[in-house]
Amino acid sequence: MERNRKELLEEAKRLEENTQHISVLRHDLRHNYRLIHALLTAGDEENALRHIRAMQERFEKEAGDETAKKKGL
Repeated sequence: MERNRKELLEEAKRLEENTQHISVLRHDLRHNYRLIHALLTAGDEENALRHIRAMQERFEKEAGDETAKKKGL
């Protein structure tokens, strides 16, 4: 029974961490959409595309980092 309680507490902690991480991601995503919108509205397609590419590279790197963590690399 104690083991079950400990597992539930660990799961609750992971859930809280994931919820916090999602909140940060949503904030960052809203910021990026606003920036891209402002650049496009100003006619600055070059910088909008540059920003999108930089975001894509960051997401791909983070996805690779997460995959490596799961594989224990």
